[in-house]
Amino acid sequence: MRERTPSPPRSSARPATLSVDVVTISPQADNLAVLLAKSPDARARERWILPWDAPRGEESLADAATRVARAALGAATAVTEQIRAFGDNKRHPGDAEVSVGFVALVPNAENHLPDAEHAWFGQGNLPTLAPRQRAIARQTLHQLAADHARRADHQNLHTNLLLSGARRSRRSDKPLICNRRITFPERRNARPDGRLL
Repeated sequence: MRERTPSPPRSSARPATLSVDVVTISPQADNLAVLLAKSPDARARERWILPWDAPRGEESLADAATRVARAALGAATAVTEQIRAFGDNKRHPGDAEVSVGFVALVPNAENHLPDAEHAWFGQGNLPTLAPRQRAIARQTLHQLAADHARRADHQNLHTNLLLSGARRSRRSDKPLICNRRITFPERRNARPDGRLL
């Protein structure tokens, strides 16, 4: 009688549910506005949600985010970038176990409001969101502010270096670099062959 080879145990784990949550942002007046959708579930604790969906078939996460943003906005976004994944135990409107947050930037929000089911909210006046979506929105706004500050600092440094390097003294034509006058050795005591004495 032949020995039976044991078959590998079947995994009882089920695949994790995944959501792509899009924080659509646009400048309005002196503030950033976030696009939210009314919750389709009338029994939900939160009346507003970030637009989200699960990837379809072989759709990439970036393609899913672009699709979600386009459906919520009724138009294409200027930029769609991944922020990060959220796999905490915080509640999500679709009970997703893992959420991937994306930011979608829209240059002119006033022209993009597809229907009465969506509304723009100032970043300081966001209504209550499901805990995970609140974390996604906060992380996105925080990262945008940090990126903006970093670019502004870099631009200011670059501009200051250019300006200080190009600045000339009123008394002299010697250039200033980083607010220090640059002096070059003078050739007063030079020989006719060009060497210094």
